[in-house]
Amino acid sequence: MVVLIKAHNEQTSWFAAAGACAVEPNTRRPIAGVIFLNFKYIDAKQYNTFYYAPIFIHEFMHIQGFNGYTFNREGLVAEQVVNGEKRAYLVGPKLLEHAKQYFNCPDVFGVPLENGGGRGSKGSHFEKQVFTNEVMNGMVSWPTTISEFTVKALEDLGWYKGVNAHQRYTHLKNSGCGEIKDLGCHANTNGEYCRAQDFGHDHCYPNR
Repeated sequence: MVVLIKAHNEQTSWFAAAGACAVEPNTRRPIAGVIFLNFKYIDAKQYNTFYYAPIFIHEFMHIQGFNGYTFNREGLVAEQVVNGEKRAYLVGPKLLEHAKQYFNCPDVFGVPLENGGGRGSKGSHFEKQVFTNEVMNGMVSWPTTISEFTVKALEDLGWYKGVNAHQRYTHLKNSGCGEIKDLGCHANTNGEYCRAQDFGHDHCYPNR
């Protein structure tokens, strides 16, 4: 795989973005891509060596195929009406089986994709309400985690096999069907927010 870096230095609404620009003809696997970096917002301080790394990993995974266009093309997305709203869900078999075991919910029908944000966010990330500090939600949190959900989603594309690829991830584990299936919110004063009025206020991340 060839990855090009395209530098910007201008006032925009984005920090980094990425996508594939060439695929292998027979398998449709991405073989070339580009990462756009806006250096107007990138500060070359030493601590950012650690802070920015998850963002670059996130963007590279978009090139690998973690995006709405590729998921839809490979038949891994299905729609479901939840709470009166039509939502997009990833339904790949490996991801689905992992979700059933992780959440302890045997009738999970899919893993919800983000329904907010613009064209570059909606449908190309995990739903942040459920996956608060997962590397492939639409707003990379700090600290962030490469969970087995991301690994299984990429494996369902048929081109990759994760070997010791995921990190320890425990948010909402064994929580049942409430969050993953019904998109309910069971946050408390010590948990991640999911109410609009809590946005922007201090809160605890899932790792406390």
